[in-house]
Parts: sequence; C-alpha cells; structure tokens
Amino acid sequence: MKGQPNSMMKPPTKKAESVKGIFRPDPDTEQGGDAQVLMAVNVKRSTKQDLKLYAASHDRKQKEIVEDAILEYMENHN
Repeated sequence: MKGQPNSMMKPPTKKAESVKGIFRPDPDTEQGGDAQVLMAVNVKRSTKQDLKLYAASHDRKQKEIVEDAILEYMENHN
C-alpha cells in the first residue's frame, strides 16, 4: 500500500537453524512417497493437440500418458 513500508523489505525476525526452517517439507521424505513434480518440455503444437485428443478419447489424463510413455521408453532403450 502507498506510504507503508513493504513487508518484503523487513529483515528476518529469527534465524533458521536448518533447511527445514527455510523450505516447505519435501513430500518424498515426509510421507515416504514419490511426489509429483512439474516438468516442462517444448513439443510441436500438433503433438500437443494429438495428445489431448488421444487422452480425451481414451478417458485418460495427458500426464498419465506422458509418464507411461517415458517409463516405457527408458525400459526399452537401456
């Protein structure tokens, strides 16, 4: 707000004693699971459109198809 100091500019009020005090908990280590992470790649527009149509016509999510394809590729191309 105008005329008020920016809260982002205030110095920290306490010192972090470990990384846990700075970052959010890692779901992999906190819950023992395999957390999902964002992975961005560039593909041709037509490939994206084909994936979208394929996913819709097979009642699947695009991310499921992409993950299955990556895992299958790595398994078959050692």
